[in-house]
Amino acid sequence: RPKDVFDGTELLLEATDASSRALIVAGSLSQGRPSVTVDWGDGTVDTVRGSIRNLTHEYGRKGAYRVRISDDIRSFGYTDWSGRTAQRLMLREVVSVGKRVTDLEGYAFNNCKRLEGVVDLRNVTSIGGYAFGTTVRVTELRMPNLTYPNETSFYSGCGASVIRMPKAVCVPYAFFEYFGGQPTDLYLDAMTRAAVGNSDGFPFRARYPVRFHCSDGVLSSDGRYL
Repeated sequence: RPKDVFDGTELLLEATDASSRALIVAGSLSQGRPSVTVDWGDGTVDTVRGSIRNLTHEYGRKGAYRVRISDDIRSFGYTDWSGRTAQRLMLREVVSVGKRVTDLEGYAFNNCKRLEGVVDLRNVTSIGGYAFGTTVRVTELRMPNLTYPNETSFYSGCGASVIRMPKAVCVPYAFFEYFGGQPTDLYLDAMTRAAVGNSDGFPFRARYPVRFHCSDGVLSSDGRYL
């Protein structure tokens, strides 16, 4: 689907019944702004002063809704024991987390089990622990400005098989052990095959064949140059 140049956060939510209530748990990066608008995609627009933390909206019918927030967000919120799990299951796609956000909070999209497709974190340089845990339907992660990945960011079952980190200068020792899913291809444009192969912990506890796409070719997790 073509993406326009909306300057803010854009999410695709799906209401699965006629009274689905969406909940944005996280605060925005808008402390210095007088107000933030949230267009819920059904003709309703809320204007909030300062923060969107715990903002709710109830949809009147089933369907997919494109939600636009006039600011960047660092998290969709974390599942707790106050009935928020259903809201997290409403998230189907992260079209954009905004152009200015550089760090995602820990647990940012944890338990968003219906989040699917490609997640593009274009300007993000830091991702907290467990941020994408159990996002089993994600197929690809694009993190073009991440240099030091956190081994626990994708703990317990992120589904991405392709991971693009062109500026990464290292891979954490237990990256695949914590990942939980089965990534098959890591794109590490800033590293050579020798650098990856000589890294502490290579092949980073991979439990299945992995291809490392480096600046000078491809390295297999069994140590062979491809």
